[in-house]
Amino acid sequence: MSALDHLPKMSFGVSGTSKYDFPAERITTVSHGRQYLFEFPKQPGGAWEKFGRGIWLFNITTFFAQGIRGYPQTLFPDTMNGLRGLYERQTSGTFHHPIHGDINAFISSWKDDYNPRTMRNGMRVEMEIVEDQTVDFLSKSSAPAISSLLTSQADFNAQIDKIAPAIFAPKTGPVNIATNQNAQSLFAAMKGLSNAIASLSDTTAMYTGLLQAKAIQLSNLCEQIDHLPHLQGSITMGAIDALHNVWSAATQFTRPQGTPLSTWTVPHTMSVQQIAIDLYGDASRASDIENLNGATIKDPYAVPAQTQIKYFKTPSTVTYGAASSGR
Repeated sequence: MSALDHLPKMSFGVSGTSKYDFPAERITTVSHGRQYLFEFPKQPGGAWEKFGRGIWLFNITTFFAQGIRGYPQTLFPDTMNGLRGLYERQTSGTFHHPIHGDINAFISSWKDDYNPRTMRNGMRVEMEIVEDQTVDFLSKSSAPAISSLLTSQADFNAQIDKIAPAIFAPKTGPVNIATNQNAQSLFAAMKGLSNAIASLSDTTAMYTGLLQAKAIQLSNLCEQIDHLPHLQGSITMGAIDALHNVWSAATQFTRPQGTPLSTWTVPHTMSVQQIAIDLYGDASRASDIENLNGATIKDPYAVPAQTQIKYFKTPSTVTYGAASSGR
């Protein structure tokens, strides 16, 4: 009887193609909670924001050797080579843990050790198997917002097509051929940005600044379209409603999940940097203010008093200006 005969059995495989059973000498399971610590100037301590558990990581030491009871002679080298192939391709599959059960995962690291003095017909392997929730994580978080955005955009396109003969008729005065071309280019840009956001939503790019930047562009574009002379008549009410729905859907991607969009009133003429210091205590946040208020701020060095500034109010948002006001 071999010392390897009673090791717990694990498996890793891809549905419909291959499944590999192997023994485990040692299994270490690790997961780290996700938190962010907010700290404020001259204030002791801090405030934790908790974002739930992190992914599970399984560090496994195993032997692939011929002659282990309960396993075929092909455990070494065939099973080992099959698993190593899944590692090299970074293929996700079902990992069976003897205690935790079945988990969708992939092999993130691999180390094999061949010592002919102690084992001539096998090899010792260390691997790290990592939980993979990518598909569920992205689809659950983005699907409702993307559906709302695309539905609203399709409604806006249909409304514009219906009233196009009336609002784009060549005429003199405030709505002429040049402004028609400008409006049509804005409508096309709006449609393109909506499609671009939808295409990013099923990739990890949705968690980078790229998607947020496009969503802010779309929000600013909606604000410009809202002021077009073409959409000020009574026949455009349906298009206006659809536009506001697109606008609302776009703002869901411009902020971290659960962060409310707030409004702040400029108390006196200020630069964008001064506004950022008043709201965040940090002039480097000026770019955030400009991105969210691109259609409102005409001169970043002189924002008039009573201008309504949109910003994301987070636990780190503090008001430093004594004369400032907000809601």
